Amino acid sequence: MIVNRHAKRDFGIACAAAVLLTAAFGIWIGLRIDGIQVTEAVDDFGEAAAALIAALACAAAALRHKGRMRVAWALLGSGAAAWAIGEGIWSYIEVIRGQQVPFPSLADAGYLAAVPLVVAGIAVFPGRHRIASRAAFLLDGAIIAGALLIISWSTVLGMLYRAGSGDILSIVLGLAYPVSDIAIAVTALLLVSRTARSVRLPLLLVAAGLSANLLSDSAFAYLTTAQSYGPAQLIDTGWIAGYLLIGLGAFFATLAPKSSLKADDEPPGRWSLALPYVPVAIAATVTVVWNVSGSPDLFLFWGMMGVAGCRGNHAILEHLHRSLLRLQPDRAGRSALCRAAAPDRQASL
Repeated sequence: MIVNRHAKRDFGIACAAAVLLTAAFGIWIGLRIDGIQVTEAVDDFGEAAAALIAALACAAAALRHKGRMRVAWALLGSGAAAWAIGEGIWSYIEVIRGQQVPFPSLADAGYLAAVPLVVAGIAVFPGRHRIASRAAFLLDGAIIAGALLIISWSTVLGMLYRAGSGDILSIVLGLAYPVSDIAIAVTALLLVSRTARSVRLPLLLVAAGLSANLLSDSAFAYLTTAQSYGPAQLIDTGWIAGYLLIGLGAFFATLAPKSSLKADDEPPGRWSLALPYVPVAIAATVTVVWNVSGSPDLFLFWGMMGVAGCRGNHAILEHLHRSLLRLQPDRAGRSALCRAAAPDRQASL
C-alpha cells in the first residue's frame, strides 16, 4: 500500500497520540488520580470516547472507498458505535445516577449488538482470490473456533458454566460474552491469514485492536465470575487500546489511494497460513495438561478430537486441490495441441 509523505506524517502523529492517550489512561486508572469517583468517570467516559473515535474513523474510511471496502468499514463503524452506546448507558447508570450497573442491563444490548456487526464487517473485506475452496475456508474457521472454544472452556467459559446461577437470561448473557469473543477472534485470525497484501496494514491494526478488546472482555468475565471486578480496573485499558487501534486502521485506510485497496492474487506466505493453527497448538497443550494432571475433562477431550477431525478433512481438501492444479497444465497443453491440429484436419478433408 503506497501513501505519500504527508500521509505518513499524519499517520505517525495519530499513532503517537493513540500511544499517549492509552498510557495516560492506564496511569490515571492505576494511580486513581483525584479519587475513585473521578477515576471511575474517566474510566467509563474514556472507553465510550475511544469507541466513538473508532466509529467516526471507520465512517470516514467508508466514505473514502467504494464497494466491499465501503460496506466493510461501515459495518465495523456500526459495531464500534453500538459498543459506544452500550458504554454510554453503563456510564450513565454508574457515574450520573451513582448506581451499580445491574446484570443484565440495556448496556449489554449495545455490547452484544456490536458482535455480529464486527464479524460481518471483517468478513466483507476483500481477500485473496486464490483460496483453495470455500469448504477449506470454512474448515479453517471451524478449526480455529474449536481450538479457541477449548482454550476458553479451560479458562473463562467453563468457570462461567459451572458457576451459573440465577435466571436463565443472566446465564445465557454471561456465556454470550466469551462465545462472542471466540467468534471475533476466529474472524480476526482468518482476516489476517487470508487478507490481500494491499490492505494488510490497516487490517492488522484492526485485528490487533480486536485482540486487545478480547483480552479485556475475557479478563472482565473472569473477574466478574470470581466476584473480584470493581470500578476502574486496569484491565479496562485494553478497551481503550483496542478501539484506538481500530481507529488507527481506519484512519490509515482514509490516507491510502483507492486503487491500492483491492483484492490480489498473490499466494499467502507461510506465516499467514500457519497463523490460524497457533490456537490449535495451545488447545492441544491445554487438553494434554488437563487430562494428564488427574482432572480429565470430557469436553476438552472430545473437543480436541473434533478439531483434529476437521484438520484431517482440511488436509484431504488441500491434497485434492494440489492434484487439480497439477492437472491443469496438462489439460492446457492438450487443448493447445488440439487447436493446432484442427487446421491440418480441415485441410486434409
